[in-house]
Amino acid sequence: MGNGCFAERVMSDGTTVRFGAVPEQHGGFFSAYNNNWPELEVGATAVVEFDFGETRFAGEAVGAELEGAYGGYVFFDNPAFIAEFGKRYSVKVKVRGKDFAEFDLVGTSGSITDVLTCQSEQPDPGSEE
Repeated sequence: MGNGCFAERVMSDGTTVRFGAVPEQHGGFFSAYNNNWPELEVGATAVVEFDFGETRFAGEAVGAELEGAYGGYVFFDNPAFIAEFGKRYSVKVKVRGKDFAEFDLVGTSGSITDVLTCQSEQPDPGSEE
């Protein structure tokens, strides 16, 4: 995706979760989509909080659609955010201050390694390759 690698997992409830690199913006993204979630306005924004227990991050989510499922994505440029995904077993997500979802993160550490390996094999976004 745009010279960036990502990992995807479909959860038991049908939620598609992705995280990956956005090299042109020197950061990454986390996204989640589900056919059972109410239709969200594509492009609308909302404050989202990721609660890892001892650590929390907040940012702006952008509503989006993926293959008929609605959800959104969050861009991040803080390496500590992705590090939390790699060392925790779950994350609770709040949207506009209300509980929204909880995601199982078992196995995420290996996926992060795979995404970083893939990204290291991609051409520099500023190169002519």
